[in-house]
Amino acid sequence: MFARAAVGRLETPPRLFTAKAVDGVVLADACRWHAFRVESIDDRDERTSVVASVVEYGRMRDFFGFNRAKHAVIEAAILATRMEFLDASFIRSEFERLAVLVDKTGGQQEHAAFEFLQTFLDEWVSEVSRAKASR
Repeated sequence: MFARAAVGRLETPPRLFTAKAVDGVVLADACRWHAFRVESIDDRDERTSVVASVVEYGRMRDFFGFNRAKHAVIEAAILATRMEFLDASFIRSEFERLAVLVDKTGGQQEHAAFEFLQTFLDEWVSEVSRAKASR
């Protein structure tokens, strides 16, 4: 879900419930969650500063952490959200490095998520190449 949501390709929405303290929703299968209100935003500098306060929170279950493959999928998803800003050869080299971690320590979910992101990257590179060729 994380990989698909990061690149805007979430096909089936997750189960949600309505937060009480804010106008928003919470992932029903989350371990923990926090609802917050933004108190101020300062975007005068290159790095925007956002001040917020937690107004509601909950805990549904314990979180036992991520294995190396899950971390690799998260890193790949982050790279996938930055394809317009980073060089494609850099992203490919990082994907190659991350693929080793997924291959060694990943289960079915991690392999599927990484494969999805790899396909997303390949499609994006092809689109960029076609766009450059048509100029």
